[in-house]
Amino acid sequence: MDLIAIITYLHKEKISKNISPLHVTEIELISEVCRRMRTEIDLLVKDGKVKEIRTLNDKAYII
Repeated sequence: MDLIAIITYLHKEKISKNISPLHVTEIELISEVCRRMRTEIDLLVKDGKVKEIRTLNDKAYII
């Protein structure tokens, strides 16, 4: 995962939407990384490369 690219993307989004301050906070970065990770996991499950199972309190993945 290219964190520089994600920070750049978030920064450009703030510029285009006139959001201040322009810096990217840690929570914004973590939220975006988690969103992209979830999308990637969903694709892996859909393609059958990873199996998703439910545990008592969470989801787990098996290759």
